[in-house]
Amino acid sequence: MQRLISFFSIFLLATAGISAQSSTSPLAERAATSDVIFEGKVIAKEGFWNESHTRIFTKNYIQVSNYLKGSGDGIFELTTQGGEVGDVFQELGHGVSFEVGQEGMFLCRNFQVEPLSVQSLLMLNGSGGFLCYEPATTET
Repeated sequence: MQRLISFFSIFLLATAGISAQSSTSPLAERAATSDVIFEGKVIAKEGFWNESHTRIFTKNYIQVSNYLKGSGDGIFELTTQGGEVGDVFQELGHGVSFEVGQEGMFLCRNFQVEPLSVQSLLMLNGSGGFLCYEPATTET
C-alpha cells in the first residue's frame, strides 16, 4: 500500500502562526520558497467533520505523476478546509477546493503542526499553491 502523507489547508498555516507568502507572488518566488513541488491529479475526495462537529474538511487524494522538487510516494492525502458531508456544505471564501480529475502543480512547505509536534507539508497560500493544468483547446 502506498504511503499517505497529510497536507493541511492554509487555515492551519494561519493558526500555526507561520506567516504566509502572498498568492500574488511570482511563480519563481513561490517555487524558491517551496520545500516540495509535484505534479498530480485528484483521484478521489471525501468530506468529514472535525472532532467537535463544527467544521467540515475534505480529504483530497492526489496521484503524483512527477516530483519537481523534493520526493515522496505516489499518493498524497491533501486536507483542505470546507466541503460536503451528507446534506451539509461549508465553503471557505479564501480557501482552495479541488474536483476529481483536476490536474496541476502543487507547491508545498514544511511546517510544524502545533501542539501535536508533527512535521507535515502545507500547500502555499491556498490557491496560490496550486497551478491548475487546463486541457488544451484546438482552434477550428
